[in-house]
Amino acid sequence: MNHSHNPAGVDTVKNPADRKLCLDVIRRLDRWIPRWPHYGSAMIQKDDNRGFRVSFYEIPERETKGDIATMISHMDPFINFSITRRATVYAITYGP
Repeated sequence: MNHSHNPAGVDTVKNPADRKLCLDVIRRLDRWIPRWPHYGSAMIQKDDNRGFRVSFYEIPERETKGDIATMISHMDPFINFSITRRATVYAITYGP
C-alpha cells in the first residue's frame, strides 16, 4: 500500500465533511467489529488518491507512563484505518 508521505499521527484533513465521513466509518466499524482498540483523537490525512488514513494511538495514554513508556518509545504506537472516498475500509494496519 502506498501511503502519502505524511507519517501516522499527522492530522492534515480539516474539511468538516471529509472528517465526518471518516469518523462515521470508524464508529460503524467499532459497532460491528470492536476488536481494534484505539484511543485519543482521530488524526486524519489523505491517503494518495484513494481516500483517507485515520490514525489513533493503539495504547491508552494512562498506560504510557512509567516503565511501559520506555517500551512504547521503541514501537510505533499507531493503528491506521484506510478508508476510500466511498466510505469503505480497505486496510487496518499498525505503524506508519
